[in-house]
Amino acid sequence: MAQADLGDQRLTKRLVNILRDFYARPQANVPQACQTRARTKATYRFLEHPEVTLDKILHSHYESTLGRLKGEKIVLAVQDTTSLNYTTHMATEHLGPIDNHPSDLGLLMHDTMCFNPEGIPLGLMDVQCWARDRANFGKSNRCQKLPIEQKESHKWLVSGRSSATLSAKHVH
Repeated sequence: MAQADLGDQRLTKRLVNILRDFYARPQANVPQACQTRARTKATYRFLEHPEVTLDKILHSHYESTLGRLKGEKIVLAVQDTTSLNYTTHMATEHLGPIDNHPSDLGLLMHDTMCFNPEGIPLGLMDVQCWARDRANFGKSNRCQKLPIEQKESHKWLVSGRSSATLSAKHVH
């Protein structure tokens, strides 16, 4: 992540510090991980910065993953979708329903993680994160009539294509 291009070296340095804080305390929330009011405030400012996006943060990680893939004869690219439940954090904005209960709110994340046959993780190839539209809750019947590009299941295809494109460029 120290190679992330966020347009400003100070942002990259802040990213590395944030990641160190969370690595040391993986179960912690932001204030607990940061431990001081100043670092907590800096973390929230970082997350709100217009140049900071998920894609920009992960780009250097994807490149590092590709470097680790080069030494492997077989790579397993495993996809999964998980829900991030923020129901108890009602002040959080831009959340959507995550399961069959409209009161359970959060985000969904679909990722492709690479492993070698021994099960050693090599890194991420793709990550997509989104919130469901609350207005569409309970309308799963309607989904059957939608084209695949408008369905959540399309994330699986996007991730597969993204992984194939990245690996074709860098792995021989």
